[in-house]
Amino acid sequence: MTTQHTPEPWIIDQPDGLHIYVANGTGIVDAFDSLSIPRDVQVNNIRRIVACVNELAELSTEQIEDGAFRKMREDRNLLLQQNNELEAIKKRNADLQFCLDKEVARVMALTQQCDTYADDVRLLEQKLVQAEQRRDVFLDALHKIGTDGCDNKYTRIASKAIAKAGA
Repeated sequence: MTTQHTPEPWIIDQPDGLHIYVANGTGIVDAFDSLSIPRDVQVNNIRRIVACVNELAELSTEQIEDGAFRKMREDRNLLLQQNNELEAIKKRNADLQFCLDKEVARVMALTQQCDTYADDVRLLEQKLVQAEQRRDVFLDALHKIGTDGCDNKYTRIASKAIAKAGA
């Protein structure tokens, strides 16, 4: 069961500030005038009452009495804490992503360097094959010179070169 009360919003009477009215002008909610409480304290109390009533307008009196506002504040604080934790996780993820991106770039550079080395190795292998072919042609020529049956200075040089080459 919801307790009935004067509908919000409430406003403070000016200039004396000791009367609370319904904002639509339908009537007075209450009047405060106490000789035992200083006037400035009474005005501040009225301001606080009106501020609280208007701020908590969406809650029933029972919800307010049951601590709904306190529970909402606790939930808000929990959400703020979780949000801070989430922001810290996002920051950590951003840091990790930065490191990962750097590492990916490094691996890509190494991969490109390996590809370049592989191309260099293939080129050197081709040059080696060509050099071996030229060597074989040269050794064949030396062999022919060394075995042509002539005994001259060139055949002796060719024979020594063939022996040295191990062919």
